[in-house]
Amino acid sequence: MQNLILLAGLALGLGACSNVETSNLRIVGEYTGVINGVSQDIICNNKPSYVTYSFDFSGDLGSWTSSLEGVTTGDVVNTQNYTVVGNPPVNGTVTAQYDVKANTAPRSKGGSLAAQGIIVVPKANVIGYTRVKITAYDFGGFPTFTRRSNSLPIVDNC
Repeated sequence: MQNLILLAGLALGLGACSNVETSNLRIVGEYTGVINGVSQDIICNNKPSYVTYSFDFSGDLGSWTSSLEGVTTGDVVNTQNYTVVGNPPVNGTVTAQYDVKANTAPRSKGGSLAAQGIIVVPKANVIGYTRVKITAYDFGGFPTFTRRSNSLPIVDNC
């Protein structure tokens, strides 16, 4: 019985030793649109685009996963796994890019498009919001933090 308690304590102690922290997760879009009079990064739903994200880390970052997540729905797509190789620094910034195919970004609100007349000057019609979700792991494979970025509006026609 004492050995079992000792092993359980050791496992808890090792799990608590994880020393990876992440901060400042941010996302930027390839395109810019004017929404409610403010120019901001957007994702174009009707054509391929990319978003770039970055985050700061400190500690022994061994790997991370990232995905695109609908802000309200929680729908997750395009999960990618990254592994740190070699002898990485204990502090740094990670930058990665998503290629978002047309009509694939998860959204925060549902809806459908109705038939519309031809508009000479398209107006940015926001159909939802998406963000990047990351989970960082230490070199032992223990998850340390899950973070979500700021959200980007998804515009139906760019």
